[in-house]
Amino acid sequence: ELDELAQRLADLAQALAGCERETQRLSALPDVRRYLALSLKLRSQELMVSPEQAHFLRKIAAGVATEMQALDKLRQDSQVALTQHTLLLERQQRLIEQRLAAAGLARCGLHMVSGETLVRSMPCRGDDGELAQLPARDIRQRLRGTPDGGEVLFRASAGSFDWHLDPHHRPDSSC
Repeated sequence: ELDELAQRLADLAQALAGCERETQRLSALPDVRRYLALSLKLRSQELMVSPEQAHFLRKIAAGVATEMQALDKLRQDSQVALTQHTLLLERQQRLIEQRLAAAGLARCGLHMVSGETLVRSMPCRGDDGELAQLPARDIRQRLRGTPDGGEVLFRASAGSFDWHLDPHHRPDSSC
C-alpha cells in the first residue's frame, strides 16, 4: 500500500507541476498579463475607473475571457490536487507509524552463519497489531506460512547479518 501511495503522490505532484506550467503560460500572454495587473490595481483600489473607462475595461475582459476561465479552472484543479496530495501524505505517514508500532523494534542479527542460511522479510498486515503481543504459536504459524512471501534479506553460507526495520524504504509490504 505504501508503494501505491507513493505512486499516487508522484502522479499528483506531476499533475500539480503541469497545472503550474499551464498557469504560468497563460499568465504570460501579453493581454492576460495586462488584464491581471489592471484588475489587481482595481481590487486594491490603487486605480479608480470612470464610467467611460469601465466600457473599455469590459472590452478587455471580454477579450481575455476564455483565458481567464482556463486560469480559474486550473486554479481549482490545483487546489483539489493539493488537497489530495496533503491527505495522501498524511495517510502515508499514518501507515508508516502503524508499521513501526506493529513491528516494534524489529531487528534481525546473525553474528556467525555456518551453512546455507536464508533470511526473508515477513509480509506485514497492518490489522494484526503489534507482533510482540502475538502468542509464539501464531508467530511460528506465520513464519511457516510464508515460504516465498517476503523479500530475501540474506542468503549465504558464511558471514554475518544485521538488519533493522526501515518503514520509509519498502520494496514490498514486509515487517
